[in-house]
Amino acid sequence: MKMPSMDVFYNIRFTLLFILFFCSIFAFKLISFFNSSHLSFIISFIILFFNQAALSAFLRLLKKYCVLCLIVLYILIIFFISFNTVATGAYDFSMIVTWFNGLLSLLSIMALMCIFTYWNNNKSIFDVLVYLLILQTFFILLMLIIPEFRDFIQSYTRNDSQLERMATYGGVRGLGLSGSIAFGLSTAMGFLGLCLQYWLAFERKSMNFFSKYLLFFLCLIASLSAGRTAILGFVLGFLFYFVSYGVVRASLYSLKYFLTAILVTYLLYILIVTDEQTAEIVWKYINYAFQNVFNYLSTGELSTTSTVALQNMYFYPPNNNLLFGDGYYSGDDGGYYLDTDAGYMRFLLNFGVVGSLLIYGSFVLLLLQLISKTELKGKYSLFITILLLFFIYHYKGDVIFYSVSMMKILFMIGFYGFLKSQSEFQA
Repeated sequence: MKMPSMDVFYNIRFTLLFILFFCSIFAFKLISFFNSSHLSFIISFIILFFNQAALSAFLRLLKKYCVLCLIVLYILIIFFISFNTVATGAYDFSMIVTWFNGLLSLLSIMALMCIFTYWNNNKSIFDVLVYLLILQTFFILLMLIIPEFRDFIQSYTRNDSQLERMATYGGVRGLGLSGSIAFGLSTAMGFLGLCLQYWLAFERKSMNFFSKYLLFFLCLIASLSAGRTAILGFVLGFLFYFVSYGVVRASLYSLKYFLTAILVTYLLYILIVTDEQTAEIVWKYINYAFQNVFNYLSTGELSTTSTVALQNMYFYPPNNNLLFGDGYYSGDDGGYYLDTDAGYMRFLLNFGVVGSLLIYGSFVLLLLQLISKTELKGKYSLFITILLLFFIYHYKGDVIFYSVSMMKILFMIGFYGFLKSQSEFQA
């Protein structure tokens, strides 16, 4: 039987690791250009160097074929983009910073996962990911209902241009303790929402239905505040229930979710209308989060302002430069090149078909390599849903290998399964 003092010690270590993961994933500003991700990187390597077992695991992990290929791939992409932009005469290196950050983030997550392997007190990485979602949900909901708290957090984490951009949404978007806003935060929340569904379907099957629904409902509300695209992760996650429970039980489970949602919505409506201030906040949220529904009721078209704008961002590339692109990522005005921020289009314009296929193909092979070597439950359904999530999100913005927060979450899952399946890494 463990001594109480050891339990406290394990909890302190887990809390420290959890904070480092949160700081790494959400990368909120601390001072000037220094953000929480940089702090997490520094502290994680300090801990690593003072933990011989974790350091040895890190060095062994560096020698693994899939990890070496991943590092080489990042270096190859950086070299390809640098060479291509010089060869085309564009001299636009604005994309390189994010790719380099992605390489450092890979090393940072490797360090944290090696520490997690030897500090872990019987918690899975999905426990950590769900706790990350819950904590960010707490911040978002608190900022949503308490404007003073929202203004206090945003005064430290947002710059003037970000505040001006989000002001058009009436204070219901761009919330949370995160360096990214809108699409960047919503995709991370969507991925964490997918992890929540996996956690509930495979690791918390015994949790009572009401607790599951309440957790799902609150996390979904917060994620939609970050961005409507976050709903994709929650929707795709229902696949896990069909794999874990079977078609009949999962269908009944989904029906219970739907009926409970109707009941909860009705009860919330009764509570909301009794308080004018709360009602105003909620209606602002509803008008934003369900803009497509209101558009359908008024015009018959299921669309939002962002989806309409997105349709205009796909076009045939200029100068027929399909193979290697134009080498541009940013326009002369500092904005997006040719005014498009759609993922497939931006990759195509910057490094063409050759570079795009290199990245997309490598991503599929990497994901398959990481997932196939793990002993996670429902690992192939996990592979399919993650693959769909990334490629669908990439239609809206550059995500595949480029979204640092999304890739960090993927690395956490992949390295956890990989380390757990390798006897040489067991504590």
